[in-house]
Amino acid sequence: MGYKVEKAGNGVTTITAAPYMELPKLVAFVRAGAAGCHVISVQLGGDYVLHAEVARGAACANRLAKFMMNGVLSQIGRHRRRRVNKQKRLADEAKGAEDRQ
Repeated sequence: MGYKVEKAGNGVTTITAAPYMELPKLVAFVRAGAAGCHVISVQLGGDYVLHAEVARGAACANRLAKFMMNGVLSQIGRHRRRRVNKQKRLADEAKGAEDRQ
C-alpha cells in the first residue's frame, strides 16, 4: 500500500492512501498540538474514524498515522470479505434449495 505525504505551510501534514479497488478515500492529518504533542486524525470517506494524541516528534506521529491507516484498511478488507463470502454462501444455499425441489 502506498501513501502520498504532503506538508502544508500551516504545519499540517496530510497522508493519503493510494486508492485500492472500491474502497472509500482514506486520509490522515497530523497537526502540532499543545506542549510538544502531535494530533493525528484519520478520515474514511469524509467521516472521522480515529483521533489520537502523540507525545513524540513529528516523524513518529507520521509513522503512527500510517500504522493507523493500515489498521483501518485491514478492518475494511475484513468486513468486505465477510460480506462477499456471506452473499456467496446465501446464494449457494438458495441454489441448493432449488435443486432439492
